[in-house]
Order: sequence, then structure tokens, then C-alpha cells
Amino acid sequence: MFCKQCGSKMEVETKFCGNCGTVVEDTELQQDDVAVSSKKKISNTHIGMAVCGAVAVIVLIIILAVTLSGGGAERTVRNYVDAMGTFNLYRAQRYNAFDANAVLTQTLEANDRSLSEFNADLYDTTGARDIRGFFNDLADELNAEVSEMFGRNIRFSHEIISYRQLTPQQRLDEINNVRNSLSMFGIDMDELIRTDQMHEMITYTVDITLSGSLGEESERETILLIRIGRNWYVWENPMEIFWALPWGLLF
Repeated sequence: MFCKQCGSKMEVETKFCGNCGTVVEDTELQQDDVAVSSKKKISNTHIGMAVCGAVAVIVLIIILAVTLSGGGAERTVRNYVDAMGTFNLYRAQRYNAFDANAVLTQTLEANDRSLSEFNADLYDTTGARDIRGFFNDLADELNAEVSEMFGRNIRFSHEIISYRQLTPQQRLDEINNVRNSLSMFGIDMDELIRTDQMHEMITYTVDITLSGSLGEESERETILLIRIGRNWYVWENPMEIFWALPWGLLF
């Protein structure tokens, strides 16, 4: 605030100029009050906008976190269970952290066998020309058995009951269990999977129901998932992928 007579600077709400003694009119004080009030409003508006912007960023981070963690994990669980529900084992293994073909190749190499030798023995033993054909034939056999047990109008459904995140130590234990199991077969897990990209693990509890005209049966399963990079995969011993193969074909 400045004196209108001599131009000297004055404190707000001062009624006399300290330099020339001119009396300050009330209207001048009111105008200055309005100016100060306007500055405060503008400042508060900027603060409000900044707060809203910060909140928007936090919400975006939460949405991304859900998309890259829980949301993606649940989608993997549902896809995996749907594939297993139709006994499509070859499709189900696509959601596994380990690639079935890579596991097969390394297993055969560890036992001094070639893929062509394996396929020849597989055809002689089962009639399937390759591992994919074997899984498809197995799916047909299992579906036929289910039809005999449950009759017509077979329906498969599942419901996710709960999930729980593993601690870092629990995750390390699960990884080492599989690593040690594979080493017994001469398989190096680090050659099959990017272990440096492994992050959190989540265990899901899922109720699975199979029903038909002759009855219904439900079972509760636990499915373990691991995040590798940005993607979620089912975590299980990759040798279980070949549980249905005649044992002598691999070793």
C-alpha cells in the first residue's frame, strides 16, 4: 500500500502516512483488503488444482498396479482353469511359467536323446506323432471318461474364493524347490526361465465344479502364480506337464 499524496510505502491498515501525515481514506483500506483477498483466493485455487492433480496421479498408479498385478493374475488363473476344465493340457501349459517344448528339449538333451527319437518312440507307444498330438488325444480320452461319469450336458465352472500374496522368503523357497527338483533330472532352470525377472507370487484358492445329467462334483484347488516381468504365469514343477507320458519315453 502506498500514500496517494507522497507515494511512500505504508503498512496495510495504517490510517496515517508516516512520511507526510496524510490521512488514509476508508475506501482505500477496503480496496486493499479486496486485493489481498483476491490473491489468497487465487493461491488457494492453485493449491486445490495441485491437490486434485496429485490425487489423479495416485488413482492412475493404483489402476496400473491392479492391471499389472492382481487383475492380470486373476485373468491367468481363469484362463488356466478353463483350459484344464476341458482337459486341454497343451493349451493350459501356455499359462505355465515354463515352456513345455523347451522343457522337453532340455530333458532329452540331458539324457542324450534327440527330439526325432522321442517322437518316433512316442508314435510307436501311443500313436501320437508329437507331444501336441499326444495331449490332444489325452484330452479326448479324458472327456470321454467324464461323459461316462456325468452323462450329457457337461458343464464346467469355477469360482475364485480367495488369494494371498507370498512373502519374499516363501517365494524364494518355492523357486528353490523347483530348481532342486529339476537339477535331479539334469535340467538347469536358469536356461528355461528368466530368473532375474521373477517378482511376486500369489496363491489362489479356486472352487471347481463339474456337472452333468448324472451328477455333480466339486473340488477346491490351490493355484500358485508368479509374476515374471509384467506377466503372470502358473508356477508348478514343469516335469508335471509330462505326468501322463510313459516314463521311459523321456529317460
